[in-house]
Amino acid sequence: MSFAWFYIFSVEILPDQVSKMTSKEIRQVSRKKRNALSEEDRAWKNLCIMKNLRSLSILKCYSSFLCFYPIGSEVNILPFYEELLSNGKALYFPKTDLLKHELSFIRIRDFSEFEAGTMNIPEPTGDDIWDPACKTLSFTPGLAFDWAGHRIGYGGGFYDRFFTAHKEILRMALAYELQIEKEIPAEAWDQPMDYIISDKKIRKTLKGDFRHE
Repeated sequence: MSFAWFYIFSVEILPDQVSKMTSKEIRQVSRKKRNALSEEDRAWKNLCIMKNLRSLSILKCYSSFLCFYPIGSEVNILPFYEELLSNGKALYFPKTDLLKHELSFIRIRDFSEFEAGTMNIPEPTGDDIWDPACKTLSFTPGLAFDWAGHRIGYGGGFYDRFFTAHKEILRMALAYELQIEKEIPAEAWDQPMDYIISDKKIRKTLKGDFRHE
């Protein structure tokens, strides 16, 4: 067993060890830490993340939002999505095409407009596809992030391919603070986040600053 894998099954990981781990190992670690949160802790952290989102004036500049439906121990901001809907914002949720290996985003107008989709993840039932011409902000899931905006997702590369094709979208990661490291490995094709919103902080990332100069 490697030194890094030993730490996957421990409670804490030192920051200097994270930079020596592979993306696969970091996924295992971050998922384990996130899953270890109690329902009460997770609910409180979700409230803190939504509070931080409400404080962001930049959200008022956008009318279209790409969202994700939370599964398992993911950040859950469904009440905040409801607020956006009631304020007339257009919300789009992903549908996954495993054959084409791509995401498409479909508008919802009510949270009854979902059905079990790929890997049993709720997906929208409509056909109102997101228009890239709209000024858009993406709330983006992931397993681990770092201060520079790098993201480790679930390993399929769906969001990296989507953001490569749509570089104009403002990318806002949602994560619990325990998912954020000082530095994680990044590949040439990885697409960085502009903001990371956690239960503790609002971060405008180094990569985000550079990308939007």
